Amino acid sequence: MQSLLDEYAAIIAGDGDAAAKFWELKERLKKDVRHVGVQAEMSRSRMVLNLMCLLHEKAITMSDLDGFSDEVKAAMPPSFTVD
Repeated sequence: MQSLLDEYAAIIAGDGDAAAKFWELKERLKKDVRHVGVQAEMSRSRMVLNLMCLLHEKAITMSDLDGFSDEVKAAMPPSFTVD
C-alpha cells in the first residue's frame, strides 16, 4: 500500500495542470482498486489464491509466509519461491 501511496503522491506533485493530474490519478485508482493487495475477498477457500495474487502483485514475499504451514507454502508456484 505504501508504494501505491508514494506513486499517487508523485502523480499529484508532478508537472502539469491540476485537472490532468486529477484524471490521471482517478484512472490509476480505478485500476489499482482491483488488485488483491488493495481489496481481497477473504475466505478459507480463497486463501491460497489470495496469497498467490499477493505474491504476484509483490504486495508480499515468500518470507512473509514463514508462519504458514508447509502445505500452504508448497501450494505456491515455483516462481514465487525465490524472494
